[in-house]
Amino acid sequence: LYGLVTATRYSMVEEQVKKALGDEFDLSQTKLRLPNGVEITNPLLAYEDILNSFLEVNLSTIHGDFNLENILIDPDTRDVKVIDFATVRQGHNLHDLLRLETEVITKLIPIAFNSAGLPSEIIRPFYNQLGRAVFGPGTHTDPQLPHQELDG
Repeated sequence: LYGLVTATRYSMVEEQVKKALGDEFDLSQTKLRLPNGVEITNPLLAYEDILNSFLEVNLSTIHGDFNLENILIDPDTRDVKVIDFATVRQGHNLHDLLRLETEVITKLIPIAFNSAGLPSEIIRPFYNQLGRAVFGPGTHTDPQLPHQELDG
C-alpha cells in the first residue's frame, strides 16, 4: 500500500489561518498583529506541542444529549423528568452541563431579553452580573489556559 502525503494537520491549519488573516502575516513571528490592532502570541508556533499534549480530565457517565427538549417538566406538580438516553456514554463531567448552558444561552435568554425589550448585546454584562452574584464582587479571575502560548 502506497500513499502520498499532500498535507499535514499543520499545513491545513496554516492555510486556513492565511485565508482568514491574509498573506501579509508572517506566521513564523512570535507575535501577530490582528487587523483590529490587537497583538497576540502566535499559537501556531506551539501547535504541534499543543496537539501532542494531553490534559487530564475527569470522566463519568453522561447523558450525551442533555438539551431543553429532553427535559420534561409537569407544570402542575413541577416534577422533572429527563428522557432520551440513546447517547449515554463516558464523557467529560461537564459535557452535559455545558450543552444545557449552550441551549439556555441560545434559546431561552434571547427570548427573555426580547420579551423585556433588551438588546442582545446585554449578554456580556448579564454574565458579569451573574458571576458577581454567584461568587461575590472582586472574586472573578480569568481562567488559566493550559498552554501559555494561547494567552494573547
